[in-house]
Amino acid sequence: MSNKYYNAAVDNTWDNVLNWWSNSAHTVPAGAAPVDGDTAYIDGEMDTPPASATPTLVAIIVGSLDAGPANPVNFSGVVGPSTWENSYQAAGLLSGNAAFHGNTIMVNGASVQIGYDLSFYDTTSVQVGADTSYAVSVDFYDFSFDAGMASTDSTNVTFHDFSSCQNASGNLRPSANITFADQSSSPSPGSSITGQIIVQAEGFSSNTWYSFGDYSYILERSPIQRGINGSAILGML
Repeated sequence: MSNKYYNAAVDNTWDNVLNWWSNSAHTVPAGAAPVDGDTAYIDGEMDTPPASATPTLVAIIVGSLDAGPANPVNFSGVVGPSTWENSYQAAGLLSGNAAFHGNTIMVNGASVQIGYDLSFYDTTSVQVGADTSYAVSVDFYDFSFDAGMASTDSTNVTFHDFSSCQNASGNLRPSANITFADQSSSPSPGSSITGQIIVQAEGFSSNTWYSFGDYSYILERSPIQRGINGSAILGML
């Protein structure tokens, strides 16, 4: 189909055709908002998602041209994989796999539709109040971080590289797990997490105390510690 480029030329709404262009320089009017099969490039503030039409797009590229507006971008209802770049902030419902780069943020109130994956790179983050609980998997790479452990209901949450889990307090589904790999770091002191925690990191950069409650266990390099059916483990990692 076609590429369409948004720059909030008139207002901050998806449906206003005057915000959409046929070229990245924003000089040729598109005459229409994206439809099924299009690719959307969003550079500019958007606080009003589609009112009725919810297209399924090939891709949604957010922030490829500029540093990002002060307010989050919300295109709830639009279906398709999204890539977030620069310092853009994601709000509303994401209905597709999403990859965050640069200094992008998934803000308070943002969520993901059931069945998709989320990936965070560079210094991106999930902020307190963001809901990733319906994602199939959530992966943190580089120096990205989860600021509120919003992802604890996800099926698989993995911290890679030097990423970190901060200020955590939440519950895991019985089938869920959190994995700390590479030199990733664990929750803040005093955090209490119920579920399965797996520590694989050779350089696991935490030396504080944590309490893991019902049905939880830690798989350390050595030794293995387990807490079963309500027992607790209190230890130093």
